[in-house]
Amino acid sequence: PYRICHAAHRNCQDAEEQKSINLWERDYWGRSESDELTVCGHTPTIDRDFNLRDRKDMPGFICYRRHMINIDCGRCYPYENRGLTFLAAICLETLEEYYDATPEQRLKEYASSEFVEWQRKISRKVGMTDPEEINGIIYENTLEQYVREHGRSLESYYRKQIIDDFGFPEGTPNILKRF
Repeated sequence: PYRICHAAHRNCQDAEEQKSINLWERDYWGRSESDELTVCGHTPTIDRDFNLRDRKDMPGFICYRRHMINIDCGRCYPYENRGLTFLAAICLETLEEYYDATPEQRLKEYASSEFVEWQRKISRKVGMTDPEEINGIIYENTLEQYVREHGRSLESYYRKQIIDDFGFPEGTPNILKRF
């Protein structure tokens, strides 16, 4: 029992209001009014408000909430989240996640981007002695820092709840191996 929509889903009497909610409302909690599993986007998982609600997911990757899977990983914001944003897809039969690049590829893109070059120019203007070295340190430590800050090697509570509540096949892994 899936509901696939662009944004959130709530039942409304008014058709125009329903259309507006389905297209534009952000859902930070996964507050579905039905027993369906909602698969949606529109709320990038790198969004600060999304992540303040629940720190059990890694920003920039597919995230799970109560009866909700959010697949908008914020790729339209390539300079956010240290460049760790992705196009993503999920197999709704196995919960396998697919991404358009590896974190290492994204970090290299970010480190060589015009945005980082702009940061280097600004750092020179404000008198940083060696912006190249500073940026290199940031790049080398980013993935390690990111995994330390956000990486989840333990079971995801909401993913486990979805597996249990929606009858996924026995053996569906709950521990995510995204890297």
